[in-house]
Amino acid sequence: MRDDDFKQLSDDQLWAQLASAENEEKIDILLELSDRSSKQGDQIRAASFAEQAAMEAESCMSKTVVEKARYRQGLALYRADRNQEAIDAFQLGVSQFEEPNRRIELSRNQWGIAAALYDLDEFPDAARWAQRATESALSEEYFSMAGLTKFLEAKALYMNDQEEEALKACEEARSYRRIEEQLDEVASIDAYMASIYSYLENYTEAANLLRNCLVLAEATSSNSIQYYSYRLGNALIDLGEYREARGFLETARVLYQGVEDHSSAADCFFSLSLTYRGEENLDEALKLTRSAASLWDALGNNAAYMKGLQRIAILLFSKGLYMESIEVNRRIMSICKDSENESDIDRYGWALLRVADCYQAQNFWELALAELENTNLFALERKHAGKNWYYSLKAKSLFALDRHEEALGVAETALSGIDNDEVNSQIAHLYEIKARVSLEQNRHDKERHLAHAIALLLAFGETEKARELSEYFKPDFSPQKSDNILTDEPVDDLRMDRSKSAPLPGFGFAPSS
Repeated sequence: MRDDDFKQLSDDQLWAQLASAENEEKIDILLELSDRSSKQGDQIRAASFAEQAAMEAESCMSKTVVEKARYRQGLALYRADRNQEAIDAFQLGVSQFEEPNRRIELSRNQWGIAAALYDLDEFPDAARWAQRATESALSEEYFSMAGLTKFLEAKALYMNDQEEEALKACEEARSYRRIEEQLDEVASIDAYMASIYSYLENYTEAANLLRNCLVLAEATSSNSIQYYSYRLGNALIDLGEYREARGFLETARVLYQGVEDHSSAADCFFSLSLTYRGEENLDEALKLTRSAASLWDALGNNAAYMKGLQRIAILLFSKGLYMESIEVNRRIMSICKDSENESDIDRYGWALLRVADCYQAQNFWELALAELENTNLFALERKHAGKNWYYSLKAKSLFALDRHEEALGVAETALSGIDNDEVNSQIAHLYEIKARVSLEQNRHDKERHLAHAIALLLAFGETEKARELSEYFKPDFSPQKSDNILTDEPVDDLRMDRSKSAPLPGFGFAPSS
């Protein structure tokens, strides 16, 4: 009986047939039962049937049949996320190969090993097995398989931080898919290459590739049109082409909403909010972000919902609605408060810093300091990325409260743990505190700290503060005091001349925006 004939039989008929079947017929029935179990979602049962087929084939069939059965077994185990067992099964398939057999089944088993290793994060080994699978497929001019395996190698190389090698592998995989005129697969590879180029900050090349993906999707009437429109929109945001990005994102949003893909529509709303820049567009950005957050909340997508709340809090701060921003940040802190998840702990810390920043923007220095002193998330041994901001905010609060020596201590403690090549606006503020206190106390190294602070403040656009500090360096044109006590100059004139000398910079601390 042919394989096609078995497909016409019911499960009961297959079982009845299996009871009397032998050799090739028995193997075909077991493989058919394996396929049916896999389609029904019972991968463990599918693997068991395939294993029985392989053992039966070892006694009476060619090694190619054994390879095929072991591949089915490994694939079922792989789909069940039992990767190590899958590797063992695929390895048994590989071990059956011998010349002059064709290498088609060999390439499939080699691909299976590579795929399972990839899922186990064993990327160098995954890349090597994928390369072997490609070589086996190419020896049979099995270009579709070669495209699949080379693309897997590219992914493994990228995950192993070998971006340039990954791009070359993608180009090769793409060439095999082109031979077979598999446009959807070509587009998938181009989209992956776009991700690599974005990671390398080559946003122009990323956008060009995604334009190509969209052309291919439209040519094949693919249901990926909305996905590539979304991806292209985000690539154009990276390029600063906000108006054009908005058009593609709107297209994606409409298409996603048309098929009731609410999660992807929420992603579009969020990305659309990023296309509205500048103070004049804050209201539109806020409205779109709130739409995204509402959808994510209703869908139970907590991580995305937190991302939406974070952006809402930042936009409210930008609008000067500080108490409303504090309320949103408090909501984030409440959600994350008792979580042991590292991402939630990280979000809690950023929300706390934003609360303190909102208080400082209103000159509520005591409230800001109380917030900052009520956490140990930013101790020097901790790894939170907001650590520099924390110390900057704390030093500013202490300075504004006339606790200058404590402010200097905080600044020096923070700066002592910073790498020499680490530079950001928070570090500029720490040096500003150090410079101000050094000037106030007339320390011997005050000019060095002052120059450092001015340079950093200018680098991060804090021109007003830099200008204020630079007053110290203005030349003093007041007349020198005479050593001759019999001077003829009137006392009033001397006093007037001294009043023209450049003043020392003030120590009133203006909050940064």
